[in-house]
Amino acid sequence: MGFTGMEAQKDEDLVTDLTGIHHVGSYARIDNLINFENNSASQLLLVGQRRITIDDVHDSDNGPLRVSISAIETPLFDKKNQMIKAYSNEIVAALREIVKMNPLFKEHMQYYSQRIDIHNPYILADFAASVTTGDGEELQSVLEELDCESRLKKALELLTKEMELSRVQQSIKEQVEEKNFDIVAAKIILDADHYGLTDVKQRILEFIAVSKLLGKVQGRIICLVGPPGVGKTSIGKSIARSLNREFYRFSVGGLSYQGDPASALLELLDPSQNTSFVDHYLDVPVDLSRVLFVCTANVTDTIPGPLLDRMELIRLSGYDGPEKVAIANQYLVPKALEKSGLKEGSEHVPPTLSLTEGSIEDLVKRYCREAGVRNLEQHIEKIFRKVALEVVENLANTSHEDQHNFTISPDKLHKYVGQPRFTSYVYLLLMY
Repeated sequence: MGFTGMEAQKDEDLVTDLTGIHHVGSYARIDNLINFENNSASQLLLVGQRRITIDDVHDSDNGPLRVSISAIETPLFDKKNQMIKAYSNEIVAALREIVKMNPLFKEHMQYYSQRIDIHNPYILADFAASVTTGDGEELQSVLEELDCESRLKKALELLTKEMELSRVQQSIKEQVEEKNFDIVAAKIILDADHYGLTDVKQRILEFIAVSKLLGKVQGRIICLVGPPGVGKTSIGKSIARSLNREFYRFSVGGLSYQGDPASALLELLDPSQNTSFVDHYLDVPVDLSRVLFVCTANVTDTIPGPLLDRMELIRLSGYDGPEKVAIANQYLVPKALEKSGLKEGSEHVPPTLSLTEGSIEDLVKRYCREAGVRNLEQHIEKIFRKVALEVVENLANTSHEDQHNFTISPDKLHKYVGQPRFTSYVYLLLMY
């Protein structure tokens, strides 16, 4: 059983008198006990059984307070009372409104509606108050109220406050997540994150321009098609950042026909269907008509026709030699240095450490001729990992630390990445 303290009462582990203690409480059973890490605290899940009140206080000799209690009988109510019916209907309507604004309430409602009699106005009032974020005194007021009509009224007042709070939260969320229609800022972000990819960047800027003119965001389905390693997935993250949107990634690779992922995606991506898309796991309707979907694929041959028809294809070609060198200098080398613990300014980083332009060109021509830059990135990371090992080994002999040269020139590449895969700079041209 439990009796809560009044708002002005300080939290104490030991209660020795009735000062600041409410005389009406709840008799409850422990339904679940959750222990936190290191046994620092525990959380109890209690299920209320009945209301109780304090009848008498027993001598406790400065120990814990001992009291006699009795159950509070719930008075009968007039089923024909129009005010009770009106308040009950208003509470049900308010609960439905809250579910619309916050779908997470739906699961809560379904769980308890199967376990309680919501047709009983007393229980309905208790349930309505329990789902609100009212403070302790407001909830205690509902607990102590025995008159059916008054309890319903107090519960409805709490629900009304909860609806107003949900509206304010929704308004704040819309302001915080207000779409970024600044084309200049978006272009700077896209250019800072990726070299090249002109077609993709142009399409995103067009998307922002149209949204700015319409004053609202429209949903689109873009499919980036290209060989591995050209930046299809990473550009998706940059698109989200440039639009000030949340980025979520999910992969359908490896899903078999038994789950029929194509049909599920068709419902998800089809503009005529996704306005009323229903998540069958949560059983919650979701409007996806304003979501920007960015799909990626290496080839389009395996994409079903109906699904492909709903996508706007943007094909990404591979990078040529100069583009790979530029990408390596601007993105891959700084990233690899940071991942290897060799970022400029870090402790023990040799002042002579550098990967020369000629070395990067040799990597592109003689080691990494793939269309993308993933293999080039792996080679650069491999080089700096080996350099990191040499730096750590060299620390044991501080007298030679500054004498060691960590400038990686073309003639040293074989030491870090082995013999070149391609021994000739001449590319084979097929003539037809």
